[in-house]
Amino acid sequence: MARIQKEMHTVLKESQVAAMEEFLDNIKILINALGYKVLEPLRQVTSAGNGDQTDNLQLPECIINEVPVMMSEKEMAVYDEFREEMVAQIKDKEIDAANAAVLSGKLLQMANGAVYDEDKKTVVIHDRKHDF
Repeated sequence: MARIQKEMHTVLKESQVAAMEEFLDNIKILINALGYKVLEPLRQVTSAGNGDQTDNLQLPECIINEVPVMMSEKEMAVYDEFREEMVAQIKDKEIDAANAAVLSGKLLQMANGAVYDEDKKTVVIHDRKHDF
């Protein structure tokens, strides 16, 4: 008996697609913040004898660059409100997080000095990391 395979198509709402794209962007930011370069191609190691590619990959050393930054009381209040309510008003822009993963990424963005709005435009909060 031949197996019949049904194709399933999932239709996502535009807001769901946007939330997924924002989640992936936040994951890339988080991984890069940890010192890993997500989109840089991996160097391929070739064997000395015949020049064939092997499965051995040399990854660069993880570099962690911690830069302590103190936010002002006003900035910290906005950060805390956003953490609790998952929505905040920053420079006439409403910033919201659809879920906990997006919230985590946006809090990292805020702590680093800027956050993306729903149009993927940067809303600058502070520039203290530029001083280092």
